[in-house]
Amino acid sequence: MKIYTNPTCHYCKKIKDSLDNANVKYEEINASENQTEWNELVRITGIGITPTILMQEEVWCTCLFSI
Repeated sequence: MKIYTNPTCHYCKKIKDSLDNANVKYEEINASENQTEWNELVRITGIGITPTILMQEEVWCTCLFSI
């Protein structure tokens, strides 16, 4: 699982805290520090929004849902 985040995104922090509390392993991609990965995400999804979770072939733009 990859989570695309931004340091100023409060939704990102909530998602990471929830996953950490549940002992779920993930790879965090800081969008502001990794432009190449971010560009690939935007190419795949058509939008640039954080937090976004990639798991296998699924993409979840989690800020669109209640946490």
